[in-house]
Amino acid sequence: MIAALTVENARMTVEVERMTATLRAQDLLVQALQARIAKLQRQRFGPSSEQIEHEIAQLELALEIL
Repeated sequence: MIAALTVENARMTVEVERMTATLRAQDLLVQALQARIAKLQRQRFGPSSEQIEHEIAQLELALEIL
């Protein structure tokens, strides 16, 4: 009984670590997308503003999906 619980505990620990790593990776992606959006918003009123508006919309959609 104790051996089975020990194995289950180890399995759950590995799963928690995997999920934590996934969350960290997603958090880094969200931060990168937010930084890119902020940069594009600062550049919004330049000669290629239509292209920037399109890219901002695509990045915001990607954030919503995450």
